[in-house]
Amino acid sequence: MRGEVHLRWQRMHHLDAPMAKLAKLHRGLGQRRQRPRLRFGRLSLLCLLLLNGCVNVGPDHEVPTTVTPEKFKNTPPRGNPPPRGQWWKVFKDSELNRLLKKLNEASPNSAAALARLDQARAELGIAKAGRWPTIRGSGDARQQMESANSGFQIREESYESYELDLNLDYEVDLWGRVRRQVEAARAREEAAQASYADAMLALRAELARHYFSLRSLDEEIDLLQRAVALREEGTGLVRARAEAGQISDDDLARAEAELEATRADLTALERDRAELENAIAALIGEMPSSFVLEPEAKLRNPPSIPSGLPSQLLTRRADVAEKERLLAAACADVGVAITDFLPRITLTGTGGLASLRASDLFNPSSRLWDIGPEIEIPIFRAGLASSRKAQANSAFEEARANYRQAVLNAFRDTENGINANRSLSRETDHRCRATGAAARASELAQARYEAGLISYLEVLDALRTHLANQRLETQIRGDHLQAAVALVQALGGNWN
Repeated sequence: MRGEVHLRWQRMHHLDAPMAKLAKLHRGLGQRRQRPRLRFGRLSLLCLLLLNGCVNVGPDHEVPTTVTPEKFKNTPPRGNPPPRGQWWKVFKDSELNRLLKKLNEASPNSAAALARLDQARAELGIAKAGRWPTIRGSGDARQQMESANSGFQIREESYESYELDLNLDYEVDLWGRVRRQVEAARAREEAAQASYADAMLALRAELARHYFSLRSLDEEIDLLQRAVALREEGTGLVRARAEAGQISDDDLARAEAELEATRADLTALERDRAELENAIAALIGEMPSSFVLEPEAKLRNPPSIPSGLPSQLLTRRADVAEKERLLAAACADVGVAITDFLPRITLTGTGGLASLRASDLFNPSSRLWDIGPEIEIPIFRAGLASSRKAQANSAFEEARANYRQAVLNAFRDTENGINANRSLSRETDHRCRATGAAARASELAQARYEAGLISYLEVLDALRTHLANQRLETQIRGDHLQAAVALVQALGGNWN
């Protein structure tokens, strides 16, 4: 049992009761009827259209105020904001540019993100359709026989009936229910646009990070390949001296052990590089089996990317914009829920043709129509409207908390990105000096060994220290490139 009262006020040109309708058709569908005047119907329609759109119940959305610091605690003193649009071009790497172009064109993840945006646009179109009347056509042709025991028999024999109708339904948006639905759908469509931008930024940043990790491994692999060649040469010299009886076999064993350890490290790095290459192939929509990135031994220097202002950050971050638009949608949903407490007016109308014979269906006397407003007044629904409103209010509070957390995350990511870039820049300088010192120590150890002043064990220690510093320097520069990508992502990257 529904707890609403329906009031239907119509100007009728036919009776809805089946018995009266059939009697009317049976008495004389062939007789021409005079066209009725539609003054009341037109007047009532005009009044309802004027009433439509006069009130919007529920709260209006306002962007929550956020207390932001005047500057980041790690902000460099000078510099312009990082690039918007094609931010990856600051790295000046043509291969990275090519890969990112393929990602835009062929990545399944990119296509999925765009499909989600298209879904939100379609939902907005569905919501907008509620602002317009719904018109449906129907047709009916049947053979009927009335029951003699029902008390409604008109004819003892069977008879035919034919009908063609156009039906109209139009909700008079007296309290703004439909407008709030459109408002919520539009906000969700805008949130989907921001989500798409954020997804594309994340995909491009992930590809850039994989690419720079692979290039860092390229340089490290090149170091180990040269180290293996040097150790092979050194092991050959040690073997020759051991065979000549100039040194003990201990030095030969140490040299061979160091050579094999370096080869093992090289094999591990080649495995890691192959995995990164396959990850890049999957991101850009290519089969890993046929995708190859040629090695590049020299790792590029990271660009200098200063930070933007806090106010700029809030306008650039796509995830912050997405959460703000979802908050606006939740606010509009509260208004939709409030309209459940209020009467709902729907304008309905039917017009068409009806006849007991197919040959008379298109006669002027076969016309029928009715039009009028239908008022639905909620009286008792066991707390349904209250529960919907409570649900909408809770969703609004959740959206507001999510928005606030997105703002906090934006500042956290930016602070971390600025600090990481500044720290890695200093660390790179220190590691470069350490590598230079280790190189000099290795050269001195080799000279002293050839002069017979030290054992080969000290030479190996110096070689290991030099190689370790070289590898660490390469890794840190690779980390610095990835930190630069992370900072661009934290500052909103390519989102406008």
